[in-house]
Amino acid sequence: MSADYTVIHDQTGKNMEREIGGLLTACKAFDLDTGYIITEQAEKIMEEDGVEIRIVPVVEYLLGFH
Repeated sequence: MSADYTVIHDQTGKNMEREIGGLLTACKAFDLDTGYIITEQAEKIMEEDGVEIRIVPVVEYLLGFH
Protein backbone atom coordinates (compact mmCIF):
# COMPACT_ATOMS: atom_id res chain seq x y z
CA MET A 1 0.00 0.00 0.00
CA SER A 2 1.43 3.37 -0.97
CA ALA A 3 -1.23 5.72 0.48
CA ASP A 4 -4.34 5.73 2.65
CA TYR A 5 -7.68 7.04 1.37
CA THR A 6 -10.83 8.27 3.07
CA VAL A 7 -14.02 9.77 1.66
CA ILE A 8 -15.98 12.56 3.34
CA HIS A 9 -19.22 14.24 2.28
CA ASP A 10 -19.91 16.73 5.08
CA GLN A 11 -16.85 18.93 5.53
CA THR A 12 -17.75 20.62 8.79
CA GLY A 13 -14.90 21.40 11.17
CA LYS A 14 -15.51 18.45 13.50
CA ASN A 15 -15.90 15.96 10.65
CA MET A 16 -12.73 17.15 8.93
CA GLU A 17 -10.77 17.03 12.21
CA ARG A 18 -11.99 13.47 12.80
CA GLU A 19 -11.09 12.37 9.27
CA ILE A 20 -7.63 13.94 9.43
CA GLY A 21 -7.00 12.28 12.80
CA GLY A 22 -8.07 8.88 11.48
CA LEU A 23 -6.02 9.32 8.33
CA LEU A 24 -2.91 10.23 10.34
CA THR A 25 -3.39 7.19 12.58
CA ALA A 26 -3.68 4.87 9.58
CA CYS A 27 -0.72 6.41 7.77
CA LYS A 28 1.49 6.04 10.83
CA ALA A 29 0.31 2.47 11.47
CA PHE A 30 1.23 1.47 7.90
CA ASP A 31 4.31 3.74 7.63
CA LEU A 32 2.80 5.80 4.79
CA ASP A 33 3.95 9.28 3.78
CA THR A 34 0.73 10.35 2.03
CA GLY A 35 -2.98 10.23 2.79
CA TYR A 36 -5.94 11.33 0.69
CA ILE A 37 -9.28 12.73 1.73
CA ILE A 38 -11.70 12.60 -1.19
CA THR A 39 -14.38 15.28 -1.07
CA GLU A 40 -17.16 16.60 -3.26
CA GLN A 41 -15.32 19.80 -4.26
CA ALA A 42 -12.65 20.85 -1.75
CA GLU A 43 -9.00 20.89 -2.73
CA LYS A 44 -6.00 21.45 -0.47
CA ILE A 45 -2.56 20.03 0.28
CA MET A 46 -1.23 20.15 3.83
CA GLU A 47 1.32 18.41 6.00
CA GLU A 48 0.72 17.26 9.55
CA ASP A 49 2.99 15.15 11.75
CA GLY A 50 5.21 14.32 8.77
CA VAL A 51 2.32 13.06 6.62
CA GLU A 52 1.27 14.82 3.43
CA ILE A 53 -2.52 15.10 3.36
CA ARG A 54 -4.08 15.72 -0.03
CA ILE A 55 -7.71 16.83 -0.02
CA VAL A 56 -8.98 16.27 -3.54
CA PRO A 57 -12.34 16.57 -5.32
CA VAL A 58 -13.87 13.24 -6.31
CA VAL A 59 -13.84 14.18 -10.02
CA GLU A 60 -10.08 14.81 -9.97
CA TYR A 61 -9.53 11.58 -8.06
CA LEU A 62 -11.58 9.52 -10.51
CA LEU A 63 -9.83 11.09 -13.49
CA GLY A 64 -6.41 10.41 -11.95
CA PHE A 65 -5.41 14.06 -11.46
CA HIS A 66 -4.28 13.59 -7.87
